[in-house]
Amino acid sequence: TLGFTLIELLAIIVILAIIAVITVPIILNVIENSKVGAAKDSAYGYKDAINKYYITKLSEDSNLKLSGTYIVEENGTMQGMNLDQKNYTDKLDISVSGTTPTGGYLNYENNVLKDGCLTMDEYKVTIDNGEVTTAEKGTCDSISLTACNSSNFNPSPESWFTFDSTTGTITGFSNAWDGTTDITIPCQIGNVSVLNIRSGSFYGKGITSIVIGDSVETIEAGTFGGNNLSYVIIGDGVKLIGNGSFSCSNLKTLKLGNNVEKIEGGAFVSNLLTEVVIPDSVVIIEATAFSTNNLEKLVLGNGLTEIGEIAFPANNLKTVIIPSSVINIGANAFSKSDGANPSNPNLTTIYN
Repeated sequence: TLGFTLIELLAIIVILAIIAVITVPIILNVIENSKVGAAKDSAYGYKDAINKYYITKLSEDSNLKLSGTYIVEENGTMQGMNLDQKNYTDKLDISVSGTTPTGGYLNYENNVLKDGCLTMDEYKVTIDNGEVTTAEKGTCDSISLTACNSSNFNPSPESWFTFDSTTGTITGFSNAWDGTTDITIPCQIGNVSVLNIRSGSFYGKGITSIVIGDSVETIEAGTFGGNNLSYVIIGDGVKLIGNGSFSCSNLKTLKLGNNVEKIEGGAFVSNLLTEVVIPDSVVIIEATAFSTNNLEKLVLGNGLTEIGEIAFPANNLKTVIIPSSVINIGANAFSKSDGANPSNPNLTTIYN
């Protein structure tokens, strides 16, 4: 029978190996270029979606401007930031058909996109002078206001605080505090991680804003009550927000961290909040947690299982969507009345 000799088979194998060495890198390069192109095309698509959003909203508000830095969140939503004032501003719900960014940031100046970075799948897409320029494997740098390693996290001096290093607990202001009322809780004091903020430690100190670093896990009861807070930004390390921790403080803007699990009773009672977004991590909202505010918009996360009694009365809610995860709602959680002290007087719909 006819066949190949061993030498002929070896020769064929060597030839095939040489072909593979030559062609495989070419094929891989074609695939990589295709992925890079797709990432850049997705970035262009996201830019177009922002422009369409702006034009649509401009017809509703002629004073609308895109200005400053915007964080791009996982669903493509843009969260405005004021880096100078360490504050969050307007939130833009961008609708995109196709691939949405999973992170990044964009810098605008008077409605003109200047530069930024978008994370598209596994690629970091760079924008310069309003144009998509490069795409390479990686993710965009964080510009978080609370991440301990972020260049935009600017903690107050460690010397301003008294600190129990054995438990990682801040216990109040020290004699070195100079009276500054915009406070950023540091991630470390004396190379020891800050894990807790003690009950009542900053009550009634005239504080006007608070940023809490990501190292903090627990905010104890009454910690920041009785102040005059324009905004509070809570880091992603916080799991527990204690009873009355921000009560009676004229609080206007609240950004909750993405890992808060429990909001205890009266945590934000008697403030001036108009909008609250509860992250999916929150499991329990206890009694009176957000009562007596000016809430017009409430977004409840999909991890929520329990809403305590009278949790949201004395607000201005019109519609409330209850996630399917909720199994217990306390009495008068969203009570409505139109008497001398109105409680959600325009509330017409509660559904899930």
